[in-house]
Amino acid sequence: QVSLQIRASELASALAEESSWRVHEVAAEQRIQPGNIWVADGSLPLQLRAGASGPELVLGARAPSGGGTSPGDALFESVAQSAGASALGVLLAATGEDGARGLEALRRAGGYTFAQRETTSLQPQATTSRAAESGAHEVLGLERLPQAISAYCSGTGAYRSLRPGTR
Repeated sequence: QVSLQIRASELASALAEESSWRVHEVAAEQRIQPGNIWVADGSLPLQLRAGASGPELVLGARAPSGGGTSPGDALFESVAQSAGASALGVLLAATGEDGARGLEALRRAGGYTFAQRETTSLQPQATTSRAAESGAHEVLGLERLPQAISAYCSGTGAYRSLRPGTR
């Protein structure tokens, strides 16, 4: 889920150049299929849920009750609950703590997590919080994230033993 720094279409294009996987922008309700990377704009809440025919991304979904849950936290927490160890979470530098708690929840559920190093942010007000960094397995510059995401999803190099099913 992309917000603040770049549009979802820009991240999707960068990932498509680096990956052999199919890269898409999320539409209202999108069934998840293997071999795909899904990117969404952060202007609407996004969650992962179990659908009748498999996992689905739901754009514009209401945050779970409990109040005070940021869109980034709600997304990562829903992914942690639905996908656990088979998920990859990427938190780009943003303002405030949006996503930090959810990224940590995803890591605790066994998912692999990246956070963007704030010094590579394209927006001067963007930061990577200490909480986000503590929830990330790796903190990388923006220029390295597309390659790292692609390598993790492909199960290549150092990521081979980390991605389920590639041992």
